[in-house]
Amino acid sequence: ALAESCFGDKNLGVMIKDLEASSPLSVAELLFGEGSARVLISLKPQQLKNVQEKLKAFHLDYHRLGQVSTASFKIAPWIDLSIDSLKKKWKEAFENIVT
Repeated sequence: ALAESCFGDKNLGVMIKDLEASSPLSVAELLFGEGSARVLISLKPQQLKNVQEKLKAFHLDYHRLGQVSTASFKIAPWIDLSIDSLKKKWKEAFENIVT
């Protein structure tokens, strides 16, 4: 979901510097897990405090992953790809499996 959110027409990317410290889950669970109770929220920095307060009011756990960047998808130190490269791999994935 995080990678696919970068495929819009605004050419935006993501920068995550400290994935392991942001969650009790393993890196593999964070990158590839598809738990039904997870939601990915992207918001403006000035909205962060308000959203955090609302989540706390409803006793919902949350983890701040990173920030929006431009034209790259980076999860340091494991992944550092241009959005174009990532999108190409995503589009070709199914074709590569069946051929």
